[in-house]
Amino acid sequence: MEKNIILISVGVFQEYIKDNIEQLIKLKFTNIHVITNKCFFDKLKKNANISLIDSSELNIIIVQ
Repeated sequence: MEKNIILISVGVFQEYIKDNIEQLIKLKFTNIHVITNKCFFDKLKKNANISLIDSSELNIIIVQ
Protein backbone atom coordinates (compact mmCIF):
# COMPACT_ATOMS: atom_id res chain seq x y z
CA MET A 1 0.00 0.00 0.00
CA GLU A 2 1.19 3.51 -0.68
CA LYS A 3 -0.03 5.03 2.57
CA ASN A 4 2.36 6.54 5.11
CA ILE A 5 1.98 5.18 8.62
CA ILE A 6 3.45 7.17 11.51
CA LEU A 7 3.78 5.59 14.96
CA ILE A 8 4.92 7.60 17.98
CA SER A 9 6.45 6.35 21.23
CA VAL A 10 8.22 9.12 23.15
CA GLY A 11 9.41 9.19 26.74
CA VAL A 12 8.50 5.64 27.76
CA PHE A 13 8.93 2.88 25.20
CA GLN A 14 5.68 1.06 24.54
CA GLU A 15 6.49 -2.60 23.75
CA TYR A 16 3.25 -3.05 21.81
CA ILE A 17 4.60 -0.78 19.06
CA LYS A 18 6.63 -3.81 17.86
CA ASP A 19 3.39 -5.80 17.50
CA ASN A 20 1.82 -2.90 15.60
CA ILE A 21 4.76 -2.83 13.19
CA GLU A 22 4.61 -6.59 12.61
CA GLN A 23 0.89 -6.40 11.84
CA LEU A 24 1.38 -3.48 9.45
CA ILE A 25 4.10 -5.42 7.60
CA LYS A 26 1.81 -8.47 7.35
CA LEU A 27 -0.85 -6.18 5.86
CA LYS A 28 1.69 -5.14 3.19
CA PHE A 29 2.27 -1.57 4.41
CA THR A 30 5.71 -0.37 3.31
CA ASN A 31 5.95 3.29 4.38
CA ILE A 32 6.16 2.87 8.16
CA HIS A 33 7.79 5.68 10.15
CA VAL A 34 8.43 5.59 13.90
CA ILE A 35 9.06 8.74 15.92
CA THR A 36 10.77 7.82 19.17
CA ASN A 37 13.70 8.60 21.42
CA LYS A 38 17.06 7.64 19.91
CA CYS A 39 17.78 5.41 22.91
CA PHE A 40 14.92 3.14 21.76
CA PHE A 41 16.28 2.63 18.22
CA ASP A 42 18.01 -0.64 19.21
CA LYS A 43 14.65 -2.13 20.19
CA LEU A 44 13.33 -1.53 16.67
CA LYS A 45 16.35 -2.06 14.40
CA LYS A 46 15.43 -5.64 13.49
CA ASN A 47 12.59 -4.21 11.38
CA ALA A 48 14.31 -3.12 8.17
CA ASN A 49 10.98 -2.01 6.70
CA ILE A 50 10.65 1.02 8.96
CA SER A 51 12.13 4.48 9.08
CA LEU A 52 13.26 5.62 12.55
CA ILE A 53 13.05 9.32 13.44
CA ASP A 54 14.72 10.73 16.55
CA SER A 55 12.11 12.77 18.40
CA SER A 56 14.75 15.20 19.70
CA GLU A 57 15.50 16.28 16.11
CA LEU A 58 11.94 17.48 15.52
CA ASN A 59 11.14 21.12 16.05
CA ILE A 60 7.99 20.86 18.16
CA ILE A 61 6.42 23.71 20.06
CA ILE A 62 4.13 22.72 22.91
CA VAL A 63 1.45 25.30 23.67
CA GLN A 64 -0.20 25.14 27.07
